Amino acid sequence: MIQRAHDHRIEELKEQFNRAQRIALDNPTLENVITAQRLQKQIMEKAHKFATMWQLATLLDYQLINAHEPSNSLHRKLYQEKSEQKNDSKLSKTLLKTVN
Repeated sequence: MIQRAHDHRIEELKEQFNRAQRIALDNPTLENVITAQRLQKQIMEKAHKFATMWQLATLLDYQLINAHEPSNSLHRKLYQEKSEQKNDSKLSKTLLKTVN
């Protein structure tokens, strides 16, 4: 199977990190730990860039958003609060009807 360049780069970075982490666990010298941390930092930077672009794409292309499901934690919290307000309002109306 022919591996594409992006697959190769990601797999190589993962292998380097895993190897460096095992070496640092086995022999936790400052040099070994720093090497593992630097590789982890590279992975985290790639993940951060990906997450940022993912969010931007979601904000710019409305077709990527599910209207029935909030797209991020802030939207989820606002959605939950709004849902709770609606439920409280319905409950209040039901109670008023029951009392009257």
